[in-house]
Amino acid sequence: RFIMPASIANGDWMLNVGDVAFPKKANISVGLAGKPALAKGDTVHLIMKDSAGDIPTDYRGASLRARAGASLNYDFVLSNTNNTIDATLTEISAAEESKAAIEARIASIGIANAGADLVAGQAMHNALANTSAKRGTSANNGNNGASIATFAAVSGGTERLESGSHVDVSGAAAVLGLAARKNFNALAHMGGLFFEFGDSHFSTHNSFASGDADGSGNANYKGGGLLTRIDVTGTPLKGLYLEGVFRFGGMESNWHSDELHAAYDLDSTYLGAHIGLGYVWQILNTVKVDFYGKGFWAHLYGDNADVSGYPYDFSDVDSYRMRFGLHTDWNVTERFGLYAGAAWEHEFAGTARATVCGYGLDTPAPSIKGNTGIFDLGFAFKPDAVSGLTMKLGATATAGVRRGIAGSLMVRYEF
Repeated sequence: RFIMPASIANGDWMLNVGDVAFPKKANISVGLAGKPALAKGDTVHLIMKDSAGDIPTDYRGASLRARAGASLNYDFVLSNTNNTIDATLTEISAAEESKAAIEARIASIGIANAGADLVAGQAMHNALANTSAKRGTSANNGNNGASIATFAAVSGGTERLESGSHVDVSGAAAVLGLAARKNFNALAHMGGLFFEFGDSHFSTHNSFASGDADGSGNANYKGGGLLTRIDVTGTPLKGLYLEGVFRFGGMESNWHSDELHAAYDLDSTYLGAHIGLGYVWQILNTVKVDFYGKGFWAHLYGDNADVSGYPYDFSDVDSYRMRFGLHTDWNVTERFGLYAGAAWEHEFAGTARATVCGYGLDTPAPSIKGNTGIFDLGFAFKPDAVSGLTMKLGATATAGVRRGIAGSLMVRYEF
């Protein structure tokens, strides 16, 4: 086994056996102790003899592969002369093991999407509820009523992202904001500002021909945005609504793998938006069903990092999701309510890419493109009928490309 040092160059030799007769049969392999200064077509003399004539030709044409860290494969072909056995570099390619390093970007876009779901779900719902039901005020009475209220939402859980291999993510996120609602003759408009943040731990899991390559890391984001919703309050389209969100912020992430002896840190900006159209059907005074369709977009900007001695250019990652579902609220009593929901979601993109700089080689590209089922269940509780305090606790389960469970908590007090 010949371990080529990083200083190896075209025409160098590694072992001189003098006049010792070379064996007729031997297993030969090569490895790399660093980043070699070799180009396609370069030749390294693995074995040299002082005299010629007894080197067999059985090694001619054999292919050998050496991996440089977690990044590149160096493919050699053996040849021989009268007194040398040579390895000529025929190809440099991205190693399949480099995919493990790119999985961290899948975790990051998954975390950004989880934040989007929190804003579009509980945060939007709470902003609407808090501005629609201010206690002890007359601002909401009449067509021209207006109100201002704070809102918040918190969630935490764990989820597996299927990316050809898989990434496990666990963490928590929160949204804090201020919203205002204005009633018009046949419409009600709610708009708000919010601040969001989240922190997650993730682990990447890959199996290659060379063995398993696991990694782990952390990601956190901070940002803010705008949300808005327009409800039709007059007949005949009463119950129809249109909503939208825009988000922006920064995400810091890191990843390392002991098996691959690789690690890096990234700092990226993210953008996000969603638009939704729905209809709330008031079946009974105590039961209503929300039918909706929502489109989500998230963009995570790229960054550069050194991975086990090789510079990587991590490309931007985009996520395009479409979701259709329904959500049912049932006020069982004045103090207790239940809710449940189900939805189907399709991810159209969600692919992470990177290039090994200096070589122009694209790494394998993991992706979370595919379908996911989403199921919600929870309850709301008031300590007493006249209290302004409301507590809401729920759980969300996902199955498909995204598989996991998350919990959410909301505490509201109306003054």
